[in-house]
Amino acid sequence: IACTACHYCTEGCPMQIPIPEIFAARNKQLMFNQIEQGRQDYVRAIEGAGSAADCIHCLQCEGACPQQLPITQYLEEIAEVMGRNRLPKGSVHTWSVDSWLHSPYYAGKLVVHLEK
Repeated sequence: IACTACHYCTEGCPMQIPIPEIFAARNKQLMFNQIEQGRQDYVRAIEGAGSAADCIHCLQCEGACPQQLPITQYLEEIAEVMGRNRLPKGSVHTWSVDSWLHSPYYAGKLVVHLEK
């Protein structure tokens, strides 16, 4: 996964998913065949944060990515490989629906996304 870890994708993620760290963990598996180390890095990355399976496909990350990576597709694939670990019980991730719906990025994309 050709992620440069710029973190532009994480700044507005409503699920607080550490996307670059998740991609780095998966790259350990794909590039160096470090399967267990990649899994351990993934578990550490999502501790107290959103997991790959928590992605709601809002596409904020893809709009912010300078590499134009298909981030939501990659997260879905990683969720399948790493397991569908959900948010830890008791953790709270909140975001304002009002600010989310009225942001310039979501205003047009949300309607298209919901209609599919």
